[in-house]
Amino acid sequence: MRQPDPPFLELSFYFADRTGREAFTQLVTTLVGFGATFTGEGKAHKGVGLRDQPFGSLSDELREPLPLENSEALTRWTSDPNTRLLQVSMGGATGAIADVAEIVTYESISDEAASVDHHPVAIWTEGELFSGTFPKTHAGQARKVGQQTYERFRLLVEALAPAYAAITTEYGLECPEDLRRDARSYAFQDFFVSRSYLGANKVAKIQNLFAEAYAEPVGDGIYISCHRFFNPEGKDSEAKYGSGQSGEVARLIASTVRR
Repeated sequence: MRQPDPPFLELSFYFADRTGREAFTQLVTTLVGFGATFTGEGKAHKGVGLRDQPFGSLSDELREPLPLENSEALTRWTSDPNTRLLQVSMGGATGAIADVAEIVTYESISDEAASVDHHPVAIWTEGELFSGTFPKTHAGQARKVGQQTYERFRLLVEALAPAYAAITTEYGLECPEDLRRDARSYAFQDFFVSRSYLGANKVAKIQNLFAEAYAEPVGDGIYISCHRFFNPEGKDSEAKYGSGQSGEVARLIASTVRR
């Protein structure tokens, strides 16, 4: 099984009610329950007491390879205070691309956010079909992969109940603290927001911002999609809704931060 090539298609999830490490472990465990398999490798930062120390970027330290063949190894490494497990290579994580070892990982956050907030977690897979001219030249294949990605994303939202989540191409989902510092986000074009996290009024405002986009109740919130590949109706409103509306969603999420 080969490693994924960039650009990456990313399914990212932020949880307000659990730590990044808890969310990471739950994501991997849930994927195993959905039929995903370990390919045998993980990557980690190693150092005395490093697991519980805050960090911003995955590149802050050398990422060392680890053997990781099963759930017992996952428990062993996440229980080791001297190992900060960062990435788990899995087959079938998105349910969309069969021959690629997809990566379960953390999204990087700023060093400033790392001291007061925590990381979104993500699945990275190949996203070439959704980049450049490929959506036009390979529309049928992009539609198939996009629908499978949407289905897995929806199931994960229902199973894990994140505060918010997004499907992006080569763009990392931000944590609330980083959105508070800079709300110019491009992440919120195919995304989920939770009513229990944002409140019904803010979720209704978001739905009004994207009134002509695809919208679907999912879990305790709503999924909104602007790209035809990531919703079952094939509805496309990308030209109408861009960075402006995404930034408005970011500002509403940032308003939950109290400093």
